[in-house]
Amino acid sequence: MNYKVPLKNPSPDITNAIKIIMGESPIKNHPPLVEYLIDPVHMKRIIEMIGENWSDERTKSLDNYIECWYRLGYDYVRIERDAGFATGGKEVADTTVKERTRKWVTMKSGIINTWDD
Repeated sequence: MNYKVPLKNPSPDITNAIKIIMGESPIKNHPPLVEYLIDPVHMKRIIEMIGENWSDERTKSLDNYIECWYRLGYDYVRIERDAGFATGGKEVADTTVKERTRKWVTMKSGIINTWDD
């Protein structure tokens, strides 16, 4: 098959993907497409390829994020650490792109530190 991304007519099926991952259903046509992350530099380009404007505004950036994963043919949208929760960590200059920084969470503490949290 000849696929070109972004896909014009994606057809996500999270129900089937979960059944395959859980071993409840055999793989029929293709295994679920899985990815850990997509760099924002690439997401921006994909969003622009479908004629949309990229925005760093919180609400619009979530729309862009979902649309990118959808147009790449994924059966799901991966949401993890940057869902608006404040976390402790370190931030340093990103050596791959001048205007960005890289962040990671320290192993010393997190959002929940005590039973009262």
